[in-house]
Amino acid sequence: MVALLGIGIAESSGLIGAAIRLFVIKAPAKMLTFVIVLAGILSNTALIWVMLIIPLAGIIFHAVGRHPIAGMAAAFAGVSGGFSANLFIGTIDPLLAGLSTESARILDESYYVLPTANYYFMAVSTFLIAF
Repeated sequence: MVALLGIGIAESSGLIGAAIRLFVIKAPAKMLTFVIVLAGILSNTALIWVMLIIPLAGIIFHAVGRHPIAGMAAAFAGVSGGFSANLFIGTIDPLLAGLSTESARILDESYYVLPTANYYFMAVSTFLIAF
């Protein structure tokens, strides 16, 4: 619960948005597509960035001499393909943990599923989707 509160504070203060922006702007040109897709995947933590990362990717691709629609397509692929994959605990994880807890209690009344139950799967999925 403390981790979720920390993520909420980081999002409302603008820390996550600033970190994603810095991550994308400082990316080397050879890794730009990978970084844009990864930033799209990570943008579901900072909900406003889902709307901003797509046009920002087009601007960045245009600035380095690449086609802006290719950058927007890469960002859209990251946002759509990696909706619930993330390196942070997302907004969907507590919801899925609650549903899983209720399902598991059919067999064992004392069973409780933590929101971090599928963290390793989601962290690995983030990089697999980005590649």
